[in-house]
Amino acid sequence: MGSLEPYFNLLQNEYAHERERKQSLETRSGIIITVAVGMFSFLFNSIKIKNIFQLFTDTLTFFILLKIVSGMLIYISFLACILFSFKTINTSVYSYFDISIITPEILGHQKNFEMIDIITAYKEVVLNHRNNNEEKAKFLRLSIRSIIVCAISTCVYINLLGA
Repeated sequence: MGSLEPYFNLLQNEYAHERERKQSLETRSGIIITVAVGMFSFLFNSIKIKNIFQLFTDTLTFFILLKIVSGMLIYISFLACILFSFKTINTSVYSYFDISIITPEILGHQKNFEMIDIITAYKEVVLNHRNNNEEKAKFLRLSIRSIIVCAISTCVYINLLGA
């Protein structure tokens, strides 16, 4: 049997990469939450939900409808942004390598057979981390899209103030 150490080293590198990716996703999501809260303080002082509901009593024109839709989108997309950001940051259960399986009895066996067990266990840990990170990345993309929709809706709503 050939040397298994290159496979083990590869898995260690992948494990480190997935840990860094998790941290990066959470950092970016934290930045988005900060930006969203900054937008919140400006938007919700300027764009009151009661003003949006008052538009329902006006004579419905295309511009009034556009203003209603954009005003509602501001609130909906903001809430979606915050929800998806928190889902990105949410601590999910990450698997880990159970080091308690390493005993003196196991260490006495043939090295390559033990390396196969360790590599297989490590592979499962890396795959679990990768799956969790993919889900977090999906929520981060949704959060970014939501904040973009919020910003565009705000621009539309503010530019239609006179309508």
